[in-house]
Amino acid sequence: MTFKVTILSLKVTTLSLKVIILSLEVTILSLKVIKLTLEITTLSLKVTILSLKIKAIALNYAIKMQSVIKLRENTYINKNFCKEKCVFC
Repeated sequence: MTFKVTILSLKVTTLSLKVIILSLEVTILSLKVIKLTLEITTLSLKVTILSLKIKAIALNYAIKMQSVIKLRENTYINKNFCKEKCVFC
């Protein structure tokens, strides 16, 4: 009788260990998913930063072009007053 109880106890222990192993495997997979999520988030942030840099460059260019346009408009307006002194005239 005690032999059967011991065998049953060993079977229960074995099953318990299998459950623990499966639980650890699930935890490892979960950590891998978290790692991949963090890598994707990092790449997304890098893309966002690059996009913002491109927008900043475009905005700087637009501001410079607006300054050139205003300078030319002012030159045309003042054309009668600066005939020989102005580069654009």
